[in-house]
Amino acid sequence: RGSNLPNFLHMIKLIKSYKYDNGYDYIKTFQRREEQDNYFNSLDKIVIDETNYIKEHTNAFKVPFSYDFLVNEGVNYILFNNGYKDIFAFIIEKEYISEDVTRLTFEIDVIQTYMFDFVLQKSFVERKNCTINEITDFDEGLDIGEHKITQTMTSIDKIYKWFAMFNGIKQQQLIFNSNNVLTGVSEMPSPTLKPLTIIDGVQYPLHFMELKNGYSEPRFTTIEIDKNVSDSGTPSEGTFSEGKLSRNGFRFIKGYEGFAPYPYQDSGGYWTICYGVTLHGEKDIYNSLVAQTPVSEEEGAKVSYKLKNERYASKIKDRCLALGITKQCQFDALVSLAYNCGTGVILNDNSLTRAIKSNPNDESTIRPIWEKFYTTSNGVSLNGLIARRKQECNMYFGKNYELRKIALINSNGGISGNVQENGGNGWLPS
Repeated sequence: RGSNLPNFLHMIKLIKSYKYDNGYDYIKTFQRREEQDNYFNSLDKIVIDETNYIKEHTNAFKVPFSYDFLVNEGVNYILFNNGYKDIFAFIIEKEYISEDVTRLTFEIDVIQTYMFDFVLQKSFVERKNCTINEITDFDEGLDIGEHKITQTMTSIDKIYKWFAMFNGIKQQQLIFNSNNVLTGVSEMPSPTLKPLTIIDGVQYPLHFMELKNGYSEPRFTTIEIDKNVSDSGTPSEGTFSEGKLSRNGFRFIKGYEGFAPYPYQDSGGYWTICYGVTLHGEKDIYNSLVAQTPVSEEEGAKVSYKLKNERYASKIKDRCLALGITKQCQFDALVSLAYNCGTGVILNDNSLTRAIKSNPNDESTIRPIWEKFYTTSNGVSLNGLIARRKQECNMYFGKNYELRKIALINSNGGISGNVQENGGNGWLPS
């Protein structure tokens, strides 16, 4: 840190309600170390000196506070010094040890910890062989090195449009509607760029490659562009290509969350309402729902579906594509996991994401990891989490999975019946 006595040496600082998380969707930056110091010193925190904590291993401390106290105080971030530099870290797990001792497991915040170890300078990306000079919101599927088509493109419509832009189609132009669905072909001036499509050494100058899902390696067929092309790429279930949870996926989650028209405290002490909306995790939405109590099932479901898409599904979509996910059922299962455990379990590198990335269809490797993934609370295995992981895994691999009855949760956290609307399913997206 550039000083003889590191800032946090001989103490740790527990930050309360730190508003950034390890998904790094939003980050706090500073021009100077002094600004960073002043900001973190201004935050509400608990300071513990070295006589009152134990550094267990490289990523965990035991601290002299009860689990319930730390949860109620909203402690979610930690500052300390490892003898070499100041460390900023996210608290990713709190584990009950005894009445007055809790284990805190943390993950280093690489942005804050290493912010002043690197200098970021202006840079640019040069795009070549593109016939349309505009910003688009779809993945071009280009890797470093030679041009490739990969399984990250799951919608055939996007592949059509990508090739139309990338290859410069001779005397033809594909027409798409507002939903990016191919609707026709029209004449256009000859492009200035030559087609560049080469796959495995074979050149396809005036063809489109249709991605065939379900293979460990991309397989292709060719489609002549002067023929009428049907909308063969529209997803048959859900809207994975748009980063949205399907109807079936949402119904699955509803069964495990249960519906609460009034706020209640869950088993972890978190204030919760409707379908798992918490004061700790989604304060703005939680407060808006509390103001409407008793919340109707339809309203609660609509708000919850929007929340799960905007703050969970859309955030992990690109990561899922990078892991090789190609099916809506796989995406739905991962959204359920992210909603239950936090988006970090998908966005970060861990045993499950490594197994999926190695081969997203290898059930013999993935299932044993998934079924034991985040199934404890306060160090105790919970049957509800064990059952949820198993059913998520069944969904992921396209097998039969349980759709639980949707419990009605009262203000005491007890069960007072089941949702009756829409045949017991409640509101579902069309």
